[in-house]
Amino acid sequence: MPHPIAPDVVCLRCATELRDPFAPCPACADDGVAVNGVTRYADPPDARRGPNLPVALPPTEPTPLEPLPRAGAAIGATSLLLKDETGPPTWSYKDRLARVAVAHAQSVGAEVVTASSSGNHGAAIASAASRAGLPSVIFTVASIALRCGPRSRERAACWCPSTWPKTAGR
Repeated sequence: MPHPIAPDVVCLRCATELRDPFAPCPACADDGVAVNGVTRYADPPDARRGPNLPVALPPTEPTPLEPLPRAGAAIGATSLLLKDETGPPTWSYKDRLARVAVAHAQSVGAEVVTASSSGNHGAAIASAASRAGLPSVIFTVASIALRCGPRSRERAACWCPSTWPKTAGR
């Protein structure tokens, strides 16, 4: 029986449907290999579950994949690929989630996008909001605001440093 929260999770190595999406694949574990699952998205989307994403997004360039045959063979995988994440605007996989979040914000009529972050997530939200023509406000700690704020000014982001929690005696 599929898991009610994540019903379409399969093993990355052997494609076995996983009953517990939060545990390694039991079939691969028997072979001495711990492998996690991946969500299997329907194409076209499954009418029972609704769309794969909450909003339609324009296509983007795929992330380049680098084959790692020796590392794959060492773990018993027939194919192992390394994703090169230096292509997205902030050099982070978090750009993908930020695109979805900002597109959803636009779809519900948001006039500004906010996030709480200690780095990459805030930069990704600021970048996606800027590309969508929305202002963004990123809440963070003071040390991060000093480091990320100047980087994001061209993205029209406002980084709001917090001094909480204050240390006693200061």
